[in-house]
Parts: sequence; structure tokens; C-alpha cells
Amino acid sequence: MGQDGAPQPAGGAGTGTGLAPNVAAALAYVPAPITGVIMYFLESNPFVRFHAWQSMLFGVAWLALSQVFSAIIGILALVPFLGWLVALVSVILVGPVFWLVGFLIWLLLVIRAFGGASYKLPTLGDIAERWTAEDGPNARGALAYVLGPFTGGYLLIRGETDPFVRFHAWQSVILFVGLFVLGIVFGIVASIFSGTYAIWAIVELARIVIVTLGGVYFWLTALRSAGSGQRFKIPYIGAMAEQYANR
Repeated sequence: MGQDGAPQPAGGAGTGTGLAPNVAAALAYVPAPITGVIMYFLESNPFVRFHAWQSMLFGVAWLALSQVFSAIIGILALVPFLGWLVALVSVILVGPVFWLVGFLIWLLLVIRAFGGASYKLPTLGDIAERWTAEDGPNARGALAYVLGPFTGGYLLIRGETDPFVRFHAWQSVILFVGLFVLGIVFGIVASIFSGTYAIWAIVELARIVIVTLGGVYFWLTALRSAGSGQRFKIPYIGAMAEQYANR
């Protein structure tokens, strides 16, 4: 949680929004990661950019953990008799603690940013610091996955020309659109077999594993790989993304 080497707030107003750097940095977290993305595109101040990236990374990590937590609850709930009891206890006891810890970390980030501190979360802060300093194709490639088709699509619409960034932007769009469609298909199939518990449970389990857990795995792996300068290809989707990126 050290702050060595992290960008420090510059005097004067922010370059894009007209806000003071500490105000813009604090707003980057409200709510994360959406405002982090907004501040990244509006501000060029290194201090604000650092907090924008940390907001995006914290938001992604929090959303991913939330999805995994929900998936575990969903799987436990499918176990006959005992499952619902375990899931209920998890929601009542574990859930509130999970959300409280996340809220306290988020509040700390907002307060420290508003106070002009380049407060760094473990690991995430180091990554945010590196991508702020580099601000090149690797960072933009990772950015494509932060809000899925929204950031990926925006990079394409704004005329991104770097082949590496275009590949990851296309892969992000196709991945999340594919997950959305798969979710609808599984929902339809589950509703068809809602009267037969065994088949319904199998369909729900497949949905949780493939759409939720599989989606989180490919989302985080692709984001991390892009930020490291790697062209990680999701099966089938990666080949399509590469084809579109080269057009």
C-alpha cells in the first residue's frame, strides 16, 4: 500500500473537465469503474489518470469477485435439501461482510484521492501506476475489456488504428455479446424444463459454469494479457477478433 513512485497531484485545474485534480481523482471512483473510464478519456493529468486506472481495476476486480460469489451461491442452491440452507446462510452472513469490506475500501479510495494522496491498493495500484506511465497500446488493449463492449466498441468507433488494440477491442465486444446471447439461450432452455428439476438443475449448473465462471475467467485473463502486451486468443472468439481487426 505504499505510495512510492505514484503520480502526485499537480496544481491548478484538471486539463479536461476543469476540475481540480483531487476532485477529478475522487470522482473517478464514483461509481467505479464507469467514472474511471470517463476520467481516463477526459483527463490527461497523471494524478487523475492514476486514480482513473485504479478505479477501473478495483471496479473490475469487485465485479469479478461478485460474479464468482454469486456463482458459488447459485451452485450451492442447486444441491437438493441442504443446498438452499447453505446458500441462505451465505447470503445472510457472508454477503453483508463481503459488501461491507468492498464499500470500506471504495470509501477509503475516494477519501484519499480527494485528499490529494496517490494511495495504492496492493497489486492493483502497481498496475495502475505502470499503465499510467506507459499509456500505450498495452494499456488501451486492457481498457477495451474494462466495460466490455462499451469500452471495446468505443475504441473502435473513435478510430483506433493500432492492430494490437483493435484485436482486443474486437475480442472484448464479441466475448460479451456472446456471453449475453448464451445467457438468453440458457434462460430459455431452463424455462422449458422448469417442471423437471433434474434437467433444470443441469441447465442452470451449465449456465453458471459456462457463462458466469467461464466469462469471468476469459474476461480477466484477456484484460491481464492485453496489459502485458500479449495477444491472448479466446477459443473461436480470438480468431474472429483477429480477422476483424485486420480489416
